[in-house]
Amino acid sequence: MDSTTTPHPAIRLIDELTAERISTVVPKAMAVDRLLDLRNLVDGHPTLAVAIDRRLGDLPGATMTPGVWWHDELRALRTVIAEALASETLCPGGAA
Repeated sequence: MDSTTTPHPAIRLIDELTAERISTVVPKAMAVDRLLDLRNLVDGHPTLAVAIDRRLGDLPGATMTPGVWWHDELRALRTVIAEALASETLCPGGAA
């Protein structure tokens, strides 16, 4: 698989989710499920798991989450994940 042309599955999932129309609110359970899906896709990347865990802990609302918050967090996670994966590609094994 060519990593320069085929995005990581986590990036593809985020792109799919952010392509959806922004609703005023989204079900909190759906947001949790999608974040857990992302967490599974970045298995083996502890710093990315921590970033996702932080979002899980910060999810606003009792049953509904603001749609703008959801999309903003997805875009922020996309940046974090893309940068971490690019760094890993440039420096496999964390070597500088």
